[in-house]
Amino acid sequence: MTYLDVTFSDGQVWRVPLEVIAKHAAEYFRNDAPEGVDPQSIYDSEYEGLMNGRSTKIIVWWARQYMDWSLMESGGAFLLHSPDPLDLAGEFATSKMEVNTT
Repeated sequence: MTYLDVTFSDGQVWRVPLEVIAKHAAEYFRNDAPEGVDPQSIYDSEYEGLMNGRSTKIIVWWARQYMDWSLMESGGAFLLHSPDPLDLAGEFATSKMEVNTT
């Protein structure tokens, strides 16, 4: 199975099944099919193209431009990696420290 890995600023990495993004894009194009063109053939073409690795740039672009996190979560996103919360009291004595005069 193919996934889109999403890394957040706190270090969490979530894995989203590519199928979620491919279905979303394919549905959009099916609904926008020109008159006289079979909407299902548009859907199938878009879906298969994305699932078969047509372009990773398009996948990332589509997810950023046309989807939001709730669609990813409801589509089966799962937490792949979460940094351990820091024990600030325990790490304070050994942490890097410097005096900053700015």
